[in-house]
Amino acid sequence: MIPRDDPLAREERKVERPPARGIRPEKLVEGGTVLAHADQHNDGTDPVTPSGIGAAEENHGHAVTLDVFILPTQDAHDAILDDWAHNTAGAANEVAFIWHVPAEFTGFNTVSVVMIPDAEETIQADIDVSVATAGEAHNADTRQALNETKDIAAGDVDAITEWSLLDVGTLLGDIAIGDVIAIRFQSDTDTLRILGLRINYGTGSGGGVTAHGDLSGVTSDQHHAQAHGPSDHTSFANWKVIYTDGSGDQQELALGAAATFLRSAGASSNPTMSALVAGDLPAATTSAQGAVELATTAEIDAATPARAVMTDALGDSNYGERTIGLLVSDPGGDAITTGNNKVYARIPSTMNGWNLVEVGASLLVVSSSGIPTIQVRRSRRASATSRGFADMLSTKLTIDATHYDSGDATDAAVINSSNDDVNEGDHIYIDIDVAGTGAKGLFVTLTFRLP
Repeated sequence: MIPRDDPLAREERKVERPPARGIRPEKLVEGGTVLAHADQHNDGTDPVTPSGIGAAEENHGHAVTLDVFILPTQDAHDAILDDWAHNTAGAANEVAFIWHVPAEFTGFNTVSVVMIPDAEETIQADIDVSVATAGEAHNADTRQALNETKDIAAGDVDAITEWSLLDVGTLLGDIAIGDVIAIRFQSDTDTLRILGLRINYGTGSGGGVTAHGDLSGVTSDQHHAQAHGPSDHTSFANWKVIYTDGSGDQQELALGAAATFLRSAGASSNPTMSALVAGDLPAATTSAQGAVELATTAEIDAATPARAVMTDALGDSNYGERTIGLLVSDPGGDAITTGNNKVYARIPSTMNGWNLVEVGASLLVVSSSGIPTIQVRRSRRASATSRGFADMLSTKLTIDATHYDSGDATDAAVINSSNDDVNEGDHIYIDIDVAGTGAKGLFVTLTFRLP
């Protein structure tokens, strides 16, 4: 190691110092390494040319950032520390920088004042920024941050240190291409050694990514000859479906209304948006999935045509009903007589909560005169030792004189909707209020359905 005070060593060592003021040339940086677009990919086996981009490189972009270093705008530095020329910002001094925003600018990554602190302390500074473009007054947009502070640790003393200005409010927000930015930095620290201003910014489309068509030696036609995705195309209208026509050109199709779908009109026709119709799906079978049509209650009763059965429709059909038949009198015995509790049925648990929906009666031997009249009466437990009673018909069931069946009666029976429900353990009694003359073999049917 040559001592720093050796004059021969100082003479032999050639150091190119930066000019007193100016801007260091911009560098194209990718991942911290300077690259040219002609560099090789895949360890040099896949050259980056439009015809040679492999699958791994298709649609690849270059994350490009530029780094510039701006010296203070004073005519010359006012001090030097070893090899480091610098400007001193103090109570009576201020340091200024000016930068023009270039055409490839997309956003700041870093804007920082580069300095060499001389002591472990808290630095205070006032920062003024003016932004203007061609034709605007120099003070059209002024911004200021007063009494900003930065802590200098022991390890930062006499070390290259950066103070980021991006952390200071909105000093550098809303910066556009073509703007000229003037930054004035003043500190109350007695001796603060300022080297310059470092700016690192993104370029190209998409915030730091340069498209192939923007790179030197690669035309837009060459770029579009490579595989690329929707993110490379942003000029389409909103809420469209993109497809290609018979010429390979991209076309737009507006999204349809809610519950519509993209419908193909064939391999060589334009698609459309439409709702599904019955013919769009094949009919379901016992061995294949497909579209089904739901059966109505009448179709379930008729058991045709073939339809899917919903539980509520099944419950409303004949297949959701149960009928209890009660033989009230012996067909070969005596004629019927009036009285309550001639016969009864007990409601099982499988019919708990069902409703009486239909009643009917018939005779083996008709009444020669008089109209046999029947009441259906429900008996329900009020407790383990008592029961309550309710008539289930508001219009009683009758069989006209000389007729065999209630279906031919002049006055049809009407079920009382207030008393039509049954529970497990209910007794359903048949009462004969009018016997007629000589009627024999009375049979009553009661039909129930789950509501």
